[in-house]
Amino acid sequence: MRMNDLISVIIPVYNVEKYIDEAIYSIINQNDVKVEVIIVDDCSTDNTYKKVLEISKINPSIYVFKNDKNKKICKTLNEALLHVHGNYIARFDGDDIALPNRLLEQLEYLKKNDLDLVGCQMIAINEDGREISRSKMPVGKKSIENTKTLRSPVAHIWLAKKEVYDRLDGYRDIPYAEDYDFILRAIDQGFKCDNSPLYLMKIRHRNGNTTSVAGLEQRKTHNYVLELHNRRFKKRNDNFSIKELDDKLQSNSLIKRMHSYSNLALNKALIEKNIIKKVSYLFICLLLSIYNFEYLLRRLQFDIKMKFYG
Repeated sequence: MRMNDLISVIIPVYNVEKYIDEAIYSIINQNDVKVEVIIVDDCSTDNTYKKVLEISKINPSIYVFKNDKNKKICKTLNEALLHVHGNYIARFDGDDIALPNRLLEQLEYLKKNDLDLVGCQMIAINEDGREISRSKMPVGKKSIENTKTLRSPVAHIWLAKKEVYDRLDGYRDIPYAEDYDFILRAIDQGFKCDNSPLYLMKIRHRNGNTTSVAGLEQRKTHNYVLELHNRRFKKRNDNFSIKELDDKLQSNSLIKRMHSYSNLALNKALIEKNIIKKVSYLFICLLLSIYNFEYLLRRLQFDIKMKFYG
């Protein structure tokens, strides 16, 4: 492994004491790659920071930092980027698990296919580490292009050349969709992005992570990121501003309440076995929230396109 193949793994952490040990050891024990691990604790209120410090004392490739106050995911990621030394940067979360060959496979795939950024397929696990499902992320330029406006075509656990981060100036402060915004900007800048067809990551789904708590704001932010992408396509400049995003995220109490009930119906539909009840819950979900309607429509379109282009 050449020195210029050093991979800087950036890990933002917040209240993941239950999972952090397994997560860190899965990334520092990668096969046949040279890594440094940059961990930034976002003022955890549990023992996450203490555990990270203990592990770093016995592994000199781990660098630990702590925010002076809780700054949320976007600013924490950018703080981590200030400390990288490698020519490649890998994203990782403190409650996930990397398979032993994750970074090697991604690096080799990136080089072999002359890419700038590469993701991978993912295994969803629950809080206890049991497999729930497996993803099918798009592979190939045509597949990426045909699905990019439906959902993020590359999940956040990518490996990228450092120059991608340098050109984009890191992550923008768009909570719930900072990764989607990053990947669309990378594609719009002409960077070559793709996914390895291999399953290389276990992604944990649990109460308290972004997927489970974002709700209406996540749906609205997704729409805003797509709006920015369309502006860049038409005008070359998206004129992103924090104030505009804040305005977009405003909702009255009735909309919030209806979307909350819509989410309850959606969750019931996902676990219901009886087909009549499942359809009934879906109907209620769609009726109560235009944002969930748009989400499910895009998801359906994504699944259809994946059958043709995936």
